[in-house]
Amino acid sequence: MKKWFALIVMLTLLLPASIASAAAPTDPIKVFVDGKQVKFDVDPIMSNNNTLVQYTTVFKALGMNYSWDQQEKMVTGYNDYILMHLKIGENVAYINNKQVKMDTAATVLKGRTLVPIRFISEATGAKVVWDGKQRTINITSAPEKNELSVWLRDQQWNDSFASVMESESLELIDQDKAHIRYEAIDIAGFTAYPTYYFDGDKLFSLDYTFDVQAQSNMDYLLAIGTLYNELEAHFGEPYRDELYFYDEADYHEDVERFADSIAAGEAELTTTWQIGYTEIELAAFSDEQGGIDLYISLFNTK
Repeated sequence: MKKWFALIVMLTLLLPASIASAAAPTDPIKVFVDGKQVKFDVDPIMSNNNTLVQYTTVFKALGMNYSWDQQEKMVTGYNDYILMHLKIGENVAYINNKQVKMDTAATVLKGRTLVPIRFISEATGAKVVWDGKQRTINITSAPEKNELSVWLRDQQWNDSFASVMESESLELIDQDKAHIRYEAIDIAGFTAYPTYYFDGDKLFSLDYTFDVQAQSNMDYLLAIGTLYNELEAHFGEPYRDELYFYDEADYHEDVERFADSIAAGEAELTTTWQIGYTEIELAAFSDEQGGIDLYISLFNTK
């Protein structure tokens, strides 16, 4: 009898740790970001099969900045690439100005605001894995991006006039106290002139002015489409895409005539992406000489 008992004890000790130490259903949910456990003032809770956690802690763990609007009861999280807004009790959020539905709304518990962790994490591009036996959530941060840095030519918003002048390698064309314009570069096969704009010695905008060698207005339309595809490949779908006619009498839906309407000064095209607090706009409007001015502009919206 003693021999069998000893074998049973030995077998128990050899069982996998995941079986021998499964978490009890009432144990607090644990959260790990890149292998490091995240500690909360208020334990995570389950709601509609979604885990909600304290927003300040999880945003910090994901490398995001955050703020709280008491009047609007709204949480904001942001980094260079993501700007998200969530209101208490509402099942919709805004990610880079796009409305997104959530299964579970943010809520308040014990004076702390809790947000759905999977929604928040995946919005940043992170990978989320739930281990039901251990009652743990493992989050792997998204790889670092550099697309926005490329379009900003490695500058930062609020950089000084002198800092941009020192770091920019292109040949200077002209400048004054509010702007610096440089020699042309190639963007998607088109010639573009970058111009930096400053407000109170702080960089707030970067424009690319395109010189399209067009034989017809359809060549402009091709350029617009190519640049749209270039931006979409880097930043996804825009949140706004509008062909605006100044006079309702000129309105039409004939795609082949869009460029003619823009060149004639009857309409303008604006397509906009929101990337964190950076707004990127592709714009086309009449140059008042029968052609089309084409720009890509980056703005600091914070």
